[in-house]
Amino acid sequence: MMKFELPQDWSWKALGECCEVVNGSTPQRSSDEYWGGDIKWVTPTEVGAVEGKYLDDSEEKITKEGYESCSTTLLPENSVIYSSRASIGHIAINEVPVCTNQGFKSFVTEDAVDPEYLYYCLQWKTPEIEHIAEGSTYTEISKRDMVKVEIPLPPLDVQRRIVTVLDRTDALRTKRQQAIGRFDDLLQATFFDLFGDPVANPKGWETVKFGDLLTTSLWNGLSPSTDGTHPGQVLILSAITDSVFHPEEVKEAMFDRPLSEAQERIVDTDTFLICRGNGNLSMVGTGVFPTEDMPDTLFPDTIIGARPDQDRIHPAYLETLWFTQYVRGQLEKVARTTNGTHKINQKKTRNIELRLPPMEVQKQFASIHDRIQKNKQRYASDRFDDLFDALLHRAFRGDLELNDAAFETATDSSPSEENGRPDKAAVAQGNLFSETT
Repeated sequence: MMKFELPQDWSWKALGECCEVVNGSTPQRSSDEYWGGDIKWVTPTEVGAVEGKYLDDSEEKITKEGYESCSTTLLPENSVIYSSRASIGHIAINEVPVCTNQGFKSFVTEDAVDPEYLYYCLQWKTPEIEHIAEGSTYTEISKRDMVKVEIPLPPLDVQRRIVTVLDRTDALRTKRQQAIGRFDDLLQATFFDLFGDPVANPKGWETVKFGDLLTTSLWNGLSPSTDGTHPGQVLILSAITDSVFHPEEVKEAMFDRPLSEAQERIVDTDTFLICRGNGNLSMVGTGVFPTEDMPDTLFPDTIIGARPDQDRIHPAYLETLWFTQYVRGQLEKVARTTNGTHKINQKKTRNIELRLPPMEVQKQFASIHDRIQKNKQRYASDRFDDLFDALLHRAFRGDLELNDAAFETATDSSPSEENGRPDKAAVAQGNLFSETT
């Protein structure tokens, strides 16, 4: 990101100038005496699952011996914890002292930096950080590069006013996201009504390995090359790890061959894309079909491509089944962890077992699925994400009128929202399942 002119009392500061940037580490797993103590120790999986800004506990704890055996650091409360590999950009502020694994660069702020301001500023900076991250398989930003990242730094009182504005908007955005989640609940309920719980398989559907439902072998994508000379775009993992496809989650990249020589790695609607590795266990193996063909975009080596036989398994059925606990449990069981990154491979993926009902029942579900997704997309396309992104951009350029009455109007709840729920007209069965919605 190029520097731009800031207000008179603001300045550009490298993160290494205004914060202590801290790495994490992991004690040896094989040493029982290092685990089960009282020192809180977190992973990207936990931080990615935090609701809101604050982290107050950890799933795992290490002993004093474990702490002293590795290079992790006990972060004081109100540090800003930031995941720096695999899934870059999971952020939290710790309310209690905590240490982390090696998947983080954390920030102990100086007095001139409000931790909540830095929390939002790092959200804004994440696309830039992703762009400078390195790694042929799993990208990571090094401490050497992180300390050089520059942020705009206003006086403390301005930082706190910016936080107040962003807090309010983010709360509305969160409320909207919770409402959108209810469409997912409806989809799952419909799935279970038609097919039963796939774990118990009460309707006795045939069980088939995923690999037996494919028209070709699985294949990995193509990651950018530091020595590449051929331009194009590449998906980033966040395009496929949110239960829906996000075509906007791409970045410009250089490859070692022309896109015309990597046709099988071009994003298209017939290829089921599966996350091969992630710092967050709950995202490993997540899979979606792209919603549009993207002839100028490749998927990276961190994604597995699959071509299901659509005469045997419907894309809508596969995509929904893939996110059930039945499949998630299998994926998480076979995932292996290397340096804090959870991974699956093609062999394990081919062996995932699926329930296979008759195609006519799958098509019945697909018809309902498409209508629910259409309503969900309409609801998701409301202005809160765009508003929040715009406010981030304005806030850190110094363009935000913090007392502007227009902000009051812009952040009022929309007429279609009541207590964070879609309005009754939007989710009433007659509207939701009508062909005209």
